[in-house]
Amino acid sequence: MLKAQRERQQQFEEGQKAEKIDGNNRSIDFDNDDEWLEAFNKAKEKKEQEENDDFEERPGFDGYVLRDMLCAKWGAPLDVDFQKIGGKVYCTVLPLLGFGSPLRSRHETELDYLMHLQGVIEILNKYDNLEYFVSYIESTEKTPKRGTDSVPVRLMLTEEQISQIL
Repeated sequence: MLKAQRERQQQFEEGQKAEKIDGNNRSIDFDNDDEWLEAFNKAKEKKEQEENDDFEERPGFDGYVLRDMLCAKWGAPLDVDFQKIGGKVYCTVLPLLGFGSPLRSRHETELDYLMHLQGVIEILNKYDNLEYFVSYIESTEKTPKRGTDSVPVRLMLTEEQISQIL
């Protein structure tokens, strides 16, 4: 393949042996396969780096961070759980306080609540839905209201993954 590229290049340039092909404006000798390979690898690494920069990873995202995000968004440490509705799985922000409420709370202590949130984070991360869930929560205008509304986030899962979660 490199030989064919060299022949086409030589025909086009009629005897020129150097051309500026990488972003550094340096000349590459078309007869030197090592230089071609080096330029190709640099271009490949640059493209991969640009693609990776587009996706913002969330290192260290845990139950504490999720609790803080829920408090910042809705002013209370609301509960989060998975629900199956009509054959689809949703990660739903419930209109219940995560802990400490004498009316309706599924977790007795803050530690129980944080451990539950950590489990939710691990499941979302395992099935590559964490980034989607977080971005949906950050951008939604819906508000969980007791007795009427929750904030469901439909997860993108296969049937096999659905059976594993529930």
